[in-house]
Amino acid sequence: MTVALYDGIHKLRTVVLDKGKSSKEIYLPGSYCQAAIRLSYIGFENKQKKARIGISDDSGFNEFDVYEGSKFLNNKCTVRKIIVSDSNMGNVEIRCGARGIINLKLDYYGDDNLLENKKLEGTEKENYREAINALKIVSEDYPFERSSDHDSFRYYGEAALEKAIKLSGEWKQIIER
Repeated sequence: MTVALYDGIHKLRTVVLDKGKSSKEIYLPGSYCQAAIRLSYIGFENKQKKARIGISDDSGFNEFDVYEGSKFLNNKCTVRKIIVSDSNMGNVEIRCGARGIINLKLDYYGDDNLLENKKLEGTEKENYREAINALKIVSEDYPFERSSDHDSFRYYGEAALEKAIKLSGEWKQIIER
């Protein structure tokens, strides 16, 4: 394995390491007492699969990386499985509370990437109903959870309930058309 040591953007030295063996002492410039290091190559551990999840509400948008077994939303949700396919597409399986498993999927459709929990099929009225029910579940499962303890951040449940009310109003307008 080849390792390069840098000071900022300046390469100081390149060292070739054999597995299980240490390098000779490498002296570091700029230190008063002739500091030296030895490098060892023990093995290579492949990085974990990760996914980037975005959650938005009225207070803004939060985006973070998750790994299999990691928790988020104040430990209410756990990432059960991440499947990465070609071209940075894939699935993330999440369990949030007692509501069951949520499967998020990133697919390629034409020139647009869409993040979907479920394909929107059926009538517009049914889509509104499903969205309102999903927001109702969030308001019931996370009534006192928020992204920060600071008072300026809204509760997830409160934000979801407000969105459900707005969607209900839009739905009513659609029905009356």
